[in-house]
Amino acid sequence: ELRSASLKVAQEALAQCEGYGQRCVRFLLGALQTSTVQARADAVHDAVWMLYKVSKGSDTARAWILQADGVLVVQAALVANSGESELLENGIWLVYALDGVHGFAQVLQRSQGDSGPELAVRSSLCWAVYELTCGGKHRAPEVMQE
Repeated sequence: ELRSASLKVAQEALAQCEGYGQRCVRFLLGALQTSTVQARADAVHDAVWMLYKVSKGSDTARAWILQADGVLVVQAALVANSGESELLENGIWLVYALDGVHGFAQVLQRSQGDSGPELAVRSSLCWAVYELTCGGKHRAPEVMQE
């Protein structure tokens, strides 16, 4: 009886942790979605950094981000903040951390226009591909390693 009660309490606690984790992911993605309307670049950068850390630290959290169309949310935030070169670079590495080259393909599909912001996103993505292939190794930007 004690064993089954302990198991039930542990399952409830894990379910609560999972719920709070998903809530955190939704909050961060919501912050990025808001950034497409109006936000300070440093707040957007903070959300990108946190999502990067969460996605690198947990396959489960990465799956939650992907299920919530996180790559498309990041792409839209990058287009909206295309004048921030460091944010572009970090956002592209976030996309790679989330879904690898498949994520890169999604960003390219969504950034096909001729506008300056879309060109800036594609350019940043090209540099990341260059770094992955010709640079000889994958390196996350220094700010993402903090």
